[in-house]
Order: sequence, then C-alpha cells, then structure tokens
Amino acid sequence: MGRRKLDLINQDNQPVQMTLLSAPGTEDRGLEEQYQPKLVRDPAGFKEVLKRAEKLGYLGLDYEFRSYSAPTITGVAVRDLAYGGRYDRILHSYIRDIARSGIRLVAHSGFGADKPVFDSVEGFDSPLEWWDDAMLIHWFENSHL
Repeated sequence: MGRRKLDLINQDNQPVQMTLLSAPGTEDRGLEEQYQPKLVRDPAGFKEVLKRAEKLGYLGLDYEFRSYSAPTITGVAVRDLAYGGRYDRILHSYIRDIARSGIRLVAHSGFGADKPVFDSVEGFDSPLEWWDDAMLIHWFENSHL
C-alpha cells in the first residue's frame, strides 16, 4: 500500500500514518521500503522517545506480557527512535502522564492486548480516545481481502 492509497483512506489517522511512513528514503514508495529506527535501552533513551512523541502527537506502544496485570517488556517508539526494555513501573508512569496530556497511543492489536495491559497496570479504564489500533484499521481498510 503506497502513500497515494493512504491519502484516500482513513483521513482521521492520516497524520499518524504519514509520519510513520515518511521516513527518509521512503517518500512516495509505499510500505515495501524498510526503515529501522535507532534502538535505545536505557531510561534516558526512554525519556527521549517520549519527548519526541510530545512533539509528534503520537507514541507507538507495545507490551510483552504473561497476563494483563504482569507485563514483562515495554516497547515505545516514534518514527526514528525506539526503546525496548524490561517493564519498569516508574518508567510506565511517564506513559500514563503523556497519554493524559493528549498524545495518541498507537498499538497493533491495541484494543485486544496493549490497552488491557495498560488499564490493568494503571488501575483504571483508559478512554478509547487515547488509542489507535493499527490492526483494526488494517482490517477495516482491507475488509475485502
């Protein structure tokens, strides 16, 4: 799916999608291009990802977990920088704070996996407006497949 098709579908999510897909070297070439963000694994790198997310208006979020109440790995990312590390309650509080500030949390299968983990860890039901779910968007846009 190229940039032209994304321009025609899902207008509400276009700013997030186009930011994710407009990395250097991918302009007007579609998703077949590969781009890997720089990976950081320390708390300073985690905070830098969140700082960039504030400017962009979105934060990619992914958990690995044994149960909804027990995440083991947290991953956060923006287009050019990603953090992956063991779940840390203190660092996670920064994700909660940034979500409360209006930043969109973007996750693949977010409503089925990441939102329930987030809600369980934080102890409240986060508003749906905080979330974009890339898997649902894909299936809505490609229901003909």
